[in-house]
Amino acid sequence: MAPGANEISPGVWKAIALNDQVTPPAPDNDLIGRLGLNQLRARKFNKNQIAMIAVGGLIVLIILFRLIFGGAAPSQYVTGEITQGPLAVTVSATGTLAPR
Repeated sequence: MAPGANEISPGVWKAIALNDQVTPPAPDNDLIGRLGLNQLRARKFNKNQIAMIAVGGLIVLIILFRLIFGGAAPSQYVTGEITQGPLAVTVSATGTLAPR
């Protein structure tokens, strides 16, 4: 190892001693300007994009409305006349039958 490789600079030692972090370098203004990060621009939508967003929102609203207010299909009942008479029960099984 080279002499002085384990030495800690005074600023880093102060940060370690104070249980603090080393201050990061300031951002490069030239790089920020080249990337266009200093400009706040609102996104502009064209007519087709607005129409697609509106159609998608309408579809979502229709699905939500159907899920919330659609409910289940109404129950259907089968009715018939009541007749009095003997009850006929047919049991079809194999093996030994045992009462429960």
